[in-house]
Amino acid sequence: MGTLDEFREQFWVVLRRPRTNTKLFGEVRDKLELVSDALAGPLHSIYTNGECDYVFADSERFPGVRDPDSFLKWCLSLAEQYKQGASTVPPTNDEERLDQSRLLQTAAGMERLSRLACEVLEERRRTPRS
Repeated sequence: MGTLDEFREQFWVVLRRPRTNTKLFGEVRDKLELVSDALAGPLHSIYTNGECDYVFADSERFPGVRDPDSFLKWCLSLAEQYKQGASTVPPTNDEERLDQSRLLQTAAGMERLSRLACEVLEERRRTPRS
């Protein structure tokens, strides 16, 4: 299986909206949705097209993102924001701990998916286009 196939296999698993069972962490998840959405746009382009060239061309919306390495740095910063946001509220019971764990798993998945995305972009750069 190639890197793009692996990326596509993981995409929906990672970027689906995590289920929560508590009001507290449902609200946390909702606040983090903008972070998730920011990452989902370029990653969906890779899922669909095998590339996200529009990101490299749009220095206004994606300042400093000009190659796979800077793209990875940008993606990882969003995954870290998600992780930090999920960690800001201390759970008070087992159900909240489970919800927080789901959100932290989503953040870890975002990180894995970002690394796969970078590999896809690097492979694309190395492969001559016809």
